[in-house]
Amino acid sequence: MFTQQTRQPCSGDDHERAFEDVQIAFRLLGEDTETLNSVAHILAVAGNNEKAMEVFERIMHLSAASAISRYQAVLGARGYYSGDADGIYDAVTRDALSACIRDACNAWSLQDQDNPRLAI
Repeated sequence: MFTQQTRQPCSGDDHERAFEDVQIAFRLLGEDTETLNSVAHILAVAGNNEKAMEVFERIMHLSAASAISRYQAVLGARGYYSGDADGIYDAVTRDALSACIRDACNAWSLQDQDNPRLAI
């Protein structure tokens, strides 16, 4: 099981190889929200929080309100978001997402009952 304690950011050559792999996957799989979600998580685990946030932002712009509200619910369950899960990607949601990424909040361990594959 992936835990926050075992998360070790990549550095140097490992980081560069991981990022190259992410770019290849992105080109091969296209720009759908599931692929972007995976890419964002890989970047976050690799310690590239800025790029991870850029990809999460892209997800938010491509997503329907129902998907954004699921992200808000997961962020709320982790204590990063206290607003309504209204499906609106606003500054409060962005700040919560950014803080979660910064803190390595291990959102992969969260499960959404309607979509067990959802993780922020």
